[in-house]
Amino acid sequence: MLEIILFVVILAVAVFIGSRAKKGDEKAQKTAGVILGVFAFARKYFVIWLFALLILANWLYGQGYR
Repeated sequence: MLEIILFVVILAVAVFIGSRAKKGDEKAQKTAGVILGVFAFARKYFVIWLFALLILANWLYGQGYR
């Protein structure tokens, strides 16, 4: 439940900053750029972490851990 609330709050903040950035607020534009940069970094490396987690889970399953 906490994860859903946190996601909604973060989404609301991102939408608010995005709307301010469209209005020409320079500080909001810089903040939006940082948020997009972090999102792009996380999206780029999420696949690598997912594959590493799957390999680890497969190895642990083979060892008999559950």
